[in-house]
Amino acid sequence: MFYQGKSKVLPHLFQPFHLGKLELRNRLVMPPMVTFLVNESGGVTQRMIDYYAERARGGVGLITIESAYVLEKDRDMGRLGIENPQLLVGLNELAEAIQEEGPELFSSSTTGGASSVSIRGKGRTS
Repeated sequence: MFYQGKSKVLPHLFQPFHLGKLELRNRLVMPPMVTFLVNESGGVTQRMIDYYAERARGGVGLITIESAYVLEKDRDMGRLGIENPQLLVGLNELAEAIQEEGPELFSSSTTGGASSVSIRGKGRTS
């Protein structure tokens, strides 16, 4: 069915696509998946960079990196963090490695919402 970047079944799959003002090189999208490839602080590791760069080389048009927590209180082992400015260096390296291979990049962020524990330890937040 698939050969040399073409599809007999889905002829538009490998053609450029406009998503709003963003032009994707094709319609292949990698959704966010937690990889557990971060360090103990929730920072990007070389192994994580290599993981995403390999998928970018595979030819997808858009990669959405895994869900990242935005508040320290929502930190979970193995989850990517974006709450600390010190983590930005690794995130920039990750973005550069992905975009170097051609695909566009989205990020995904989450909070614990009503189920998260308060920083002050006074129970749940809402």
